[in-house]
Amino acid sequence: MKNSLIKLAVLSTLGFASVHALAVAPFVDLPAAGTATTATAPTNPAVAQPLGTTAYKIFWPYENFGSGAFQPFVQNNTDANLGDTAGPTGGNASLPPSPYNAAGWGGAGQTASTTGSITENGVTVANYTSRVWRNASLGECVYGFQIVNTLNDYLAGVAGTQTMEFNDIALGGFTGRAVDAGYWRHIASASKVYRAGLTFTAVQHRATPLWSAGPNTGYVALPLTTPAFTLSINGLNAAPGGTPTAGEQSASLDDNWVNFTLDVNALDDDGTSTASSPWLYVHSTCAATGTLVSSANAVRVRQSYQEPASGGGVNGFREFGLTGYTPANTGAAVLPTPVVPF
Repeated sequence: MKNSLIKLAVLSTLGFASVHALAVAPFVDLPAAGTATTATAPTNPAVAQPLGTTAYKIFWPYENFGSGAFQPFVQNNTDANLGDTAGPTGGNASLPPSPYNAAGWGGAGQTASTTGSITENGVTVANYTSRVWRNASLGECVYGFQIVNTLNDYLAGVAGTQTMEFNDIALGGFTGRAVDAGYWRHIASASKVYRAGLTFTAVQHRATPLWSAGPNTGYVALPLTTPAFTLSINGLNAAPGGTPTAGEQSASLDDNWVNFTLDVNALDDDGTSTASSPWLYVHSTCAATGTLVSSANAVRVRQSYQEPASGGGVNGFREFGLTGYTPANTGAAVLPTPVVPF
């Protein structure tokens, strides 16, 4: 939620076999077997990172997933620390929107694009764009997604202005393919990505006290893959209070999906509003030729009840299935079928 910098995924030009070995930060690999967490001194307050395997890697290690001040939360996997090295006022604002052009991929550019909107109670709460860039000579693609939330009130009977908040966005269709993930903050006010993982599951994160630099008791920066949890959202689907169990802070590995944790809300209840997501990127192999077609439910956008809503509104769990592109390029809807509300 705090305004800050720009990130761009920079791709390796040496072919898919070397994608993981030579991925250039801030474009990082998400191993199919997950990543081992390490013991790191926790920060304010003392919430220890459990040891084990995680599907996630930390990207931006500050602001407590959008709930707090510019301070670090407990962090592991330092190889995946994608914090802007120039600090909260630096960054490169001149990078182009095509990750291929930025990497000098010989003119490869946007191949397909589609747009859409999300409605709730008949009200448009967000507008989105899905894109794909293809390098035919390498048989590789970058799948991109970006969303902008509106200030439209979708709960007319509740006091105040009730806007939708999105805490996680997942791109799907990558089964059996090695993937790298990254993001680009195309405007200074776009949300950062706090973590990304090879999983279908969005895991709730909350601060204590609300809107502070520290995580609430029981909330971890890197959810473990055990106990097994494969549904869309994991956490406490209730007003803030209480402590999640280990089983409510886990996310199983799923190589079909890449989930990005961020914080997008045009009128956030914690006072630090970021209406736009950054551009989210997933890099994998793809067909070198042929018309690219979109697929229903290839993107999942989730609200995970990070904080209470003003005026008596509810920021409860919510998932929306949106149109995007996949390496299979069949046009078939991506499974599992979204369940309303999540």
